[in-house]
Amino acid sequence: MELRLLAPGFTSEELRTIFARTGEMLRFLERRAGVPFNGTRYTQVLLPGAPAQEMNVLTLMGEDDGRAVLDDPREDYLVTHELAHQWWANQVTCRTWSDFWLHEGMVSFLVAAYKEFHWGREDSDRERILARLRYEKVHAAGKRRSLATEAWERAEDMSGPITYSKGALVLHLLRHEIGDAAFWAGLRTFTRAAVAAGGLAESRDLQKAMEQESGQPLGWFFDQWVYGLEPDLVARHREEPGAVVVEIEQRGSQPWRIGLDIAVETDTERVLRRVVLTQARESLRLPVTGRLLSVRLDDGGWLPRSVQHERSWEMLVWQALHEPDAAGRSDALLALADLCKTPEAPSPCAGLPALLHQRAEDDPARVVRQIAERAVGE
Repeated sequence: MELRLLAPGFTSEELRTIFARTGEMLRFLERRAGVPFNGTRYTQVLLPGAPAQEMNVLTLMGEDDGRAVLDDPREDYLVTHELAHQWWANQVTCRTWSDFWLHEGMVSFLVAAYKEFHWGREDSDRERILARLRYEKVHAAGKRRSLATEAWERAEDMSGPITYSKGALVLHLLRHEIGDAAFWAGLRTFTRAAVAAGGLAESRDLQKAMEQESGQPLGWFFDQWVYGLEPDLVARHREEPGAVVVEIEQRGSQPWRIGLDIAVETDTERVLRRVVLTQARESLRLPVTGRLLSVRLDDGGWLPRSVQHERSWEMLVWQALHEPDAAGRSDALLALADLCKTPEAPSPCAGLPALLHQRAEDDPARVVRQIAERAVGE
């Protein structure tokens, strides 16, 4: 395989630095696709003000994208994203724009997967957390549609954070639901079958491949997360002697089947429980011992949108400092910022700026530091 680099505004050494991992990315994506790269040469081009665009065996990016990698090698999102399109867009193409997420959501997910492989879980989690924030922003603005839909008039209608970010998040959720082995086998089966059939694919083809490799019926998952509009999840908790009771409401046209990971931490133990929600309203009782410190709904942050869960100032501060994963700490910081914007903001909110500054400097996860810094500015 010949890798060719073209850019008038960079030295040869800079180009080799920017695209140092292209070969590794290509081999990673070939393994995940189960299909080889479709050519013997791949060209990457950097030009002033150029839009990011993949073509057959060629990728065009802007100079600023290259300089971002020189400033921080971990900012290689676009390099991986456009290379992944050599499979999911060029070799496997959505049959209509209705399934455009099979291009953009798929490669956005694979960026996170590559980052997990090369940089580690923290960078993969960062991609997932930022995707959730982008999706929640457009959802809050009222821009709501299913991931795959025929309700479009122009191709541009199928772009944006729903296609890119929700698409990636649904794939993360599916991987979490059926497990790594079945998921990656399903992706290879889907990709190989589409290429063998001439390159056109739709969402139900991905469903069939995942069902084949997992041995599970997944119509419910695709009907909900690909073709449906997810309900809001609203929750509250209360303490009882020897237990925490969690009440969860699904607010939507009808209740969904939703797997939910719950973590309850006390000063003596951390209790983990996975439940499957199926009713509009459900009450769950979790036996615990010790003084309650934290109740975490959607432990790990796998759902495309966060659970609306009312928590005290003290619990949110504890979670911002002590939750074991970046998704939990960032969720707590964002909830604190929202709590302190309300007219009923508790008096301890005066200490929020100091907490945000501390997290922006000291949190071990880059995404939490970035979220804290952004919240300080707001």
